[in-house]
Amino acid sequence: MGRRGHTGGPFRTGGAYPVPALQSATAGDWSRVYGELLTFNDPESRLPAIERLEGFRPGGSSLYRRVLVPVCITGMVQPAWRYIGDSCLQPDLRL
Repeated sequence: MGRRGHTGGPFRTGGAYPVPALQSATAGDWSRVYGELLTFNDPESRLPAIERLEGFRPGGSSLYRRVLVPVCITGMVQPAWRYIGDSCLQPDLRL
């Protein structure tokens, strides 16, 4: 498992979905989110344990949903899974 990005550092959100980004991001209605971006060389074997920890059951009833979001780390955008509570998926809610 590797860690990349800002461990505990500032991330930013825009609209209904969190979009981690560099602190230098501009434009739009943004606010900070703190967290970690974890990378795995073997996600197929690691994700099930994380999903159990997060209360996520693929195809079943879950406390969270797994959403693919764009993440900007060191100026490069890449996809990342984000676990989001159901109430955060309402279109009018801003984080």
